[in-house]
Amino acid sequence: MVVLSSDALQQLPVVSLNLPDSTALHRAFMPFIEGGGLFIATSEDYQLADQIKVTVHVMQQAPVTFIGTVVWISPAYAQDGRSAGIGVQWDAATSETLLPIISVELPDTASFGPNHTM
Repeated sequence: MVVLSSDALQQLPVVSLNLPDSTALHRAFMPFIEGGGLFIATSEDYQLADQIKVTVHVMQQAPVTFIGTVVWISPAYAQDGRSAGIGVQWDAATSETLLPIISVELPDTASFGPNHTM
């Protein structure tokens, strides 16, 4: 885990992700990322390993803010018409907060169909 100074934290790009329903959550959730992660549709230019600050609003839950690492990039014009964006891996503390919410809201992901990344 990388520890950032308060100055470095203030310099991080900030991204907000609104997941208003279980379909949006399913399409963004990346369970194959170690610890978990979310896909964020964006046209901004990011590189692998970039650190960003993410605030995610999952349905009616309180917003969760975390510092994440870019671990996936889907370029513009990705195959199968998939959205351009990034996959952001969260840390262990964020897993303890978000995974219980996700497990309640997505008890059976097989019924939702494809997501943004696979």
